[in-house]
Amino acid sequence: MTTRAWASFAAISVLWGIPYLFISVAVDHGISPAFLAFSRVLLGALVLVPIAWRLGLLPSLRQHRGWLAVYALIEIAIPFPLIAFGEKHVSSSVAAILIAASPLIVAVLARAFDHSERVGGRRLAGLGLGFAGVVALV
Repeated sequence: MTTRAWASFAAISVLWGIPYLFISVAVDHGISPAFLAFSRVLLGALVLVPIAWRLGLLPSLRQHRGWLAVYALIEIAIPFPLIAFGEKHVSSSVAAILIAASPLIVAVLARAFDHSERVGGRRLAGLGLGFAGVVALV
């Protein structure tokens, strides 16, 4: 990989990992998980809504309101407060490992929901390597 690729990789790792440290610090200082979740979403909205508006994307979202509401519930309204609540009980590094490992967990659970999913040696090795990579990065 090039130096630029490594720098990009390092930057995105920091950007994705640092929220868990901030959440841990905030809950240790008594800030409620619900307020943290609201603050994360509000900050993101303050940045992204003006960009979407400027690009003319907001009107096209109206036709997808229902699906956006379902997505927001499943991906934001439920997990964000739970992540903050969980960080009251585990360290931020454990929380980051669990979040980063979620695609691996889905791959393991896929077998339970789709019996056509085969789990062979290569797939198990890939899952193990993926988990080791997650732990090494965090």
